[in-house]
Amino acid sequence: MFHRLAAAAAAVLLVPVLSASAASAASAASAEVHPSSFVVFPTDGNVLPLNVPIMIAGYSTSDDGPAAVTAVDVSVDGGHTWQLAQGTGEWSYIHTATTTGQVDVVSRARSATEVESPWRHTRYAAGSGPLKPLPCTRCEFWQPLRGDRDYVAVDSDARPVEVGQKVQVDRAGYITGVTLGNYYPGDDLLARVWSADGVLLAEAHESPWSRFFYFPEPVPVVPGETYVVSYFTPYGHYAVTNGHFTGAGTVEAPFSSPPDAGVYHYADEGPVPELGGFPDQTWGGSYYWVIPHFQLTP
Repeated sequence: MFHRLAAAAAAVLLVPVLSASAASAASAASAEVHPSSFVVFPTDGNVLPLNVPIMIAGYSTSDDGPAAVTAVDVSVDGGHTWQLAQGTGEWSYIHTATTTGQVDVVSRARSATEVESPWRHTRYAAGSGPLKPLPCTRCEFWQPLRGDRDYVAVDSDARPVEVGQKVQVDRAGYITGVTLGNYYPGDDLLARVWSADGVLLAEAHESPWSRFFYFPEPVPVVPGETYVVSYFTPYGHYAVTNGHFTGAGTVEAPFSSPPDAGVYHYADEGPVPELGGFPDQTWGGSYYWVIPHFQLTP
């Protein structure tokens, strides 16, 4: 009788202990935050120039959204070594390829409770390689959001100004127009393409009720030459990401831009204040959200 009572008492005493243990495990499991990260720029198959710092960028999220991600690491050797990226929700990392060969990029996000097990690989060729097949008939050179810089939709600068960006192409084709990331209400904007030494190659007024500009005659462009795509705003208030091109260029076939690619020219400094002019000054690695269009045929 004593043995049966003792066994029953032990069973009763063990029940709350086991239940508490199970509850603790369930609570710990529910507290885990599973982070994920993605490389989105440049896309797979691009060719990176040698000895030029190039921005690699992406985003991260988790079960609780991007705010729960505490850091993102990037590897350019397939996961053997890791470096801390700038930013979390949107992140960026600057890589300079110094030798020819493959650049195998993976990223991993971290939360307070877990480190992502990376498995997505994005691969580039450094120095030389086959041209990336274009997935577009009209390709546009959008820039990523850099993890350590802020986008300003409407800058407070009200001076008349021409703002733009230096670009190159990796194959012969045509620049057919531009899209602007300028959302300040107003018109009288004028988009242009220039040669590197300031020769005006084309200009166009915007399409009605849009920020799209189509040049009357597509501009032929060739590899090895630098071009400037720009627009003139008589009232300023351009969109800008200051520091976007600081210490880094960008690549997304068929386009590339060097470090400090953003350029400007204040029209009130002449020669024709009401018409703008060739932008050849730089400030703080700024990016002015001028997006060129490329086509293989006119």
